[in-house]
Amino acid sequence: MFLRTITAAGMVLALATQTWQIARADDVRSEIEAVNQKWDDTFNRKDAAGLAALYTADAKLLPPAKVIISGTDDIKQFWEKSLQAGFADHTIKIIEVQTSGNLAYQASRWTVTGPGKDGGRVTIEGKLVSVLERQPDGTWKARLHSWNAAP
Repeated sequence: MFLRTITAAGMVLALATQTWQIARADDVRSEIEAVNQKWDDTFNRKDAAGLAALYTADAKLLPPAKVIISGTDDIKQFWEKSLQAGFADHTIKIIEVQTSGNLAYQASRWTVTGPGKDGGRVTIEGKLVSVLERQPDGTWKARLHSWNAAP
């Protein structure tokens, strides 16, 4: 009887833990969706300084080109150039989010409109991966951001 009680208690504890982990994963996904919405809104307002503030101080951008952009000032300059080039209407849609401690990663699809060859607008799309870090105040900031664009 004692063994059955321990086994039943263990099963209840395991089920409760699994349920909590699923609920927590949903919470983190919602938090990362909110971060993405803030990123899109900031991009679409053409606010390069605001974009740079969404990254950790030592963050790295890994765009499709060979260059690696590091730190707040260089990240701000990178986004200023992109915004000045006429990119707008950015959206991010999550494919997957996973967490471990204070780190999370997301795999997502993105779209943006930009200047076309004939002076019109074209839609550009691709995939992105970012590693985010939970800050002491509970917010998430990007530590690493890499993306590609469909040909």
